[in-house]
Amino acid sequence: MRDIICPDLQTCLINEADKEFRRVFKTGIYAVMEGPRFESAAEIRMLQDMHVDICGQTMMPEAALARAIGAHYASLYLISNFAEGINPDWKHEIHDIYEETAPKIGLVMIRAIAAIDPEKITCGCMHNYVHVNVGEHNNK
Repeated sequence: MRDIICPDLQTCLINEADKEFRRVFKTGIYAVMEGPRFESAAEIRMLQDMHVDICGQTMMPEAALARAIGAHYASLYLISNFAEGINPDWKHEIHDIYEETAPKIGLVMIRAIAAIDPEKITCGCMHNYVHVNVGEHNNK
């Protein structure tokens, strides 16, 4: 699972996100937590001890499945809360943040897709394809 993000698609997303948002984090450690619930304060502290920058529930299994079929994968994540129970002064409602940023996120995604030039793809994502022989069994 090394380098699961397609660098070519990531570049397209970053270039477009930089045009719409004041702060865009281009690197970081993403931890996937099992949903469907927010992480507890204890889980967040554990992730902080592990030097995790952002946690969520939306990168897996999508990234692993894309890699297995040799597909290009990149994603754009919106930081929508400071983490349950960690910052008692956090007053922003998550749904309000999503509603407020949805037009910009949509614009970033549309522009990033339009910026993909198949002639300039050099990432090698296709080399990650996991070949499985379906139907071949050892009958011994």
